Amino acid sequence: MKRSRVTWGIGVLLPVILAAAPAFADDGPPKLDSGDTAWMLASTALVLLMTIPGLALFYAGMVRKKNILATMMQSFTICCIVTIVWMVAGYSIAFTPGTPYMGDFSRILLQGIADHIVKGNDTQAFVLASGIKGVPGRAGMTMSVTQIATAAAALGWMFAEWIAKGKPSVLGAASGAVAGLVAITPASGFVLPGGSIVIGLAAGVGCFCSATSLKHMLGYDDSLDCFGVHGVGGIIGALLIGVFAFGPLSASDASPDGSPGGMAQFVLQCEGVASTLVYSGVMSLMILLVLKFTIGLRVSEEEEREGLDIVLHGEQVF
Repeated sequence: MKRSRVTWGIGVLLPVILAAAPAFADDGPPKLDSGDTAWMLASTALVLLMTIPGLALFYAGMVRKKNILATMMQSFTICCIVTIVWMVAGYSIAFTPGTPYMGDFSRILLQGIADHIVKGNDTQAFVLASGIKGVPGRAGMTMSVTQIATAAAALGWMFAEWIAKGKPSVLGAASGAVAGLVAITPASGFVLPGGSIVIGLAAGVGCFCSATSLKHMLGYDDSLDCFGVHGVGGIIGALLIGVFAFGPLSASDASPDGSPGGMAQFVLQCEGVASTLVYSGVMSLMILLVLKFTIGLRVSEEEEREGLDIVLHGEQVF
């Protein structure tokens, strides 16, 4: 009985599916659709979460405690490497005509992708993920360069640490990823994939040097490397906009042709970075002076030895 019902259901549905096929085929050439774009971006984010932290935590839970970090590092590093490989050659092999078995190499390094960047307000892509109405079609480019720069920065920090200390650490790879995210944040809407990979590598290596050498050289207290990663990473990203900015991406009603990278833009970025450093430095100094003469800037050495969890909160993690 069950088998006959299944057969009957297929017999009913198959003609409907076959009848609908020509309708799909007659839709004409594909067009950029805001819903499709938003769905692809959201799906990409979900797949990324599946890899890190999903797979990293899944496989780490299947090994002994002494192998957890090494297993997590494999998932994290593979994700970064595959991102760069896809950007360099994978996309071209998968999506260009080529042969019946693989594409050609006409889109190496995503070459020519700038020709397809849409200016203006032609689509409201990424509304689903961003919650902002009227986001232009370059939202996909913004997400792509963010992924690429993050992967490049993680690998840059990892290899710099490998060379300097003999071993790459999981904390270092994660810190490099954060550095890449910081650096690409000011530039993500204004650079192409080629520029983003350079920004990521510069941020990874630059922030590693800042967190491990500059801090000790200048003698400032930054136990969590906030300035070394966020401060230096942000400076690198802001300055490199002046080098890699792509005109149409930065187009506006006031400047339809955009502001491509060049000496004038680089000087403008330098002025912005300098003014930000002065403003934040002066304001931070004022806040620190107020804290110093009220509640103090740090606890006593005895309280440091006992631990802030016990001293401040009366509890600790075992």
